[in-house]
Amino acid sequence: LIKKSVELEKKYALDACPKGIVGINAEQFSEYVEYVADRRLERIGLPKIYFTLNPFP
Repeated sequence: LIKKSVELEKKYALDACPKGIVGINAEQFSEYVEYVADRRLERIGLPKIYFTLNPFP
C-alpha cells in the first residue's frame, strides 16, 4: 500500500509540475515523498523501505 501510494504521488507531482516549483525540482520532490513514507512506516512500527534522506534539512 505504501509503495503504491509513493508511486502515485510521484506521478501526480510530475504531471502537476513537470518543471518543478520554486525551490523544488522533481528529483527533490520524489526524495521527499520517499522520506515521508519511511517516517510514516516507522511511526506505525514497520521498517523503512526507501532509506532516503530528507532533501530539505
